Amino acid sequence: LPQTSVTLNKHSGIITTTAATTAANGCEAFPFSNSKIAASDVIQVSIQKYSGTFGSNGIPAVSVSAISNGAATVVVCNAGAQSLSGTLEISFWVLKQS
Repeated sequence: LPQTSVTLNKHSGIITTTAATTAANGCEAFPFSNSKIAASDVIQVSIQKYSGTFGSNGIPAVSVSAISNGAATVVVCNAGAQSLSGTLEISFWVLKQS
């Protein structure tokens, strides 16, 4: 996963990670900076692609926490019994609240 903050100033896009090695039933997080994010927004994330094999190389899941103006934290968890072993492409969408 990224060791530093990821910056993408778009309403939607794809974050590509380095090789994830998250342990079984573990989680890792990284900061996500984006000038389009407001504290009241909803950010949806999903795994678009995983270069590892689901199951035998873990089961990745992604979520967002700590949303603030211009930033959020992306959390990658492994719901599998084996460590993750592969890169992730994480799609994101910033949904503006009216």
